Amino acid sequence: LLEADISEVCILPTDHELVYGKLRLLEEKDKTTYQHSLRVEILGRRVGKFIKQQGFYGKFNLEEFFFASILHDIGKLVVDDDLFDCNKVYTSEDRERIKIHPLISYEIIKPTHPFAASIVVRHHRFQQDAYPSELPADSTDYLDYEIADLDLHSKILAMIDTYDSIC
Repeated sequence: LLEADISEVCILPTDHELVYGKLRLLEEKDKTTYQHSLRVEILGRRVGKFIKQQGFYGKFNLEEFFFASILHDIGKLVVDDDLFDCNKVYTSEDRERIKIHPLISYEIIKPTHPFAASIVVRHHRFQQDAYPSELPADSTDYLDYEIADLDLHSKILAMIDTYDSIC
């Protein structure tokens, strides 16, 4: 998984343009975040398939989870380049500047995959310094899913995101 390849990514043909276009922009901006996004999708796919195969959770939405996994950091496209410097010591102002990325990711994903967008906007809310502090008002309107379903998807994404970040 250390050298994830985009050919391993599981994306529906109807989403190729959006996903690959945004990922290529992310790769140009920051290769580390790009590779992280690929690894999170690959791990997410494996975990999601395991959950479905074992019957642990019947309402687990694999398609939306895969989409959320690959684009969870796409909002970093609008984050200032200086925040991608691995040698930088982050100030509290820097941390506040990077906290906008889940909301930007949400806005990018929402038109085609609103459930995936809502997973993404929540995946940083299960940590000590949770963000964003306020969720978009329209991020909970799903006919077949309850907030608990959405939170489960978000928590799994948060665990995978954190795992890949520390490994």
